[in-house]
Amino acid sequence: MVLDRTDMDLSRQIEMLGKYSTETFERIILEKCLKKGQTVLDIGANLGFYSMLSRSIVGPTGKIFSFEASKDNVNLIDMSINENKFENITVIHAAISDKTGQEGCLYVSPYYNSEHSLFDYHYSSGKNMGKKTIIPLETIDHFLENKAENNNMNVDIIKMDIEGSESMALEGMKNTIKYNDEITLITEFWPQGFKNCNREPKEFLESLDSFGFKISHIDEYKQELCKVTINEMLKIAEKRQKTPVEKTKEIQSGGWYTNLLCVKTKK
Repeated sequence: MVLDRTDMDLSRQIEMLGKYSTETFERIILEKCLKKGQTVLDIGANLGFYSMLSRSIVGPTGKIFSFEASKDNVNLIDMSINENKFENITVIHAAISDKTGQEGCLYVSPYYNSEHSLFDYHYSSGKNMGKKTIIPLETIDHFLENKAENNNMNVDIIKMDIEGSESMALEGMKNTIKYNDEITLITEFWPQGFKNCNREPKEFLESLDSFGFKISHIDEYKQELCKVTINEMLKIAEKRQKTPVEKTKEIQSGGWYTNLLCVKTKK
């Protein structure tokens, strides 16, 4: 991977440790889901860590679509693709949402390339304090139906981490989920992030359930994968939000976050 030496999160971890230690268990879960020849959507691709990982497993017959809102991150992903001589990763510079053909405002984190967001964190310091940029908005449904090769809506795996905008992105991929009888979604679940985007965590979980997903909690702390109901996940969130975590990251002023494994199979 081509790294950004000014990035204090993923780039620093990979440079110093040779791996992304913050999401070790999540990475293991994703690796177990991936198979040769699959089509993967990496929504919120950041520097392309999961895109490169996915490509290394699905191989040359698979397809990777990497959606990233930051142009600087897009450039780094492109360089990593060239370094690895991968020919089946398509990088899309856009923020995935419930709207297409419009523009949005990306608020840039002064600390972490992974924390740029469609809502304002109100950073208090850093070289990019107050920096924001206008970016295109896109929906997964519109992209696959109109811009993907042969307008192909076949998708096997979706990895989504977009700093609180997951609810909006989910609304914009309804047709894609319905089209695929079997599909796996690994998504960040950040209760306060949803609220920052004027959405409720419960509504997000209810949407997943209505699409036919079975939800499991990827517990990075306990290194466990546990099937959960909507109410059970909300209770876990309520309990964990009362526990201080990662005080060095400004994002944590918004409270606890985790990841979910959501699997839809033929009935």
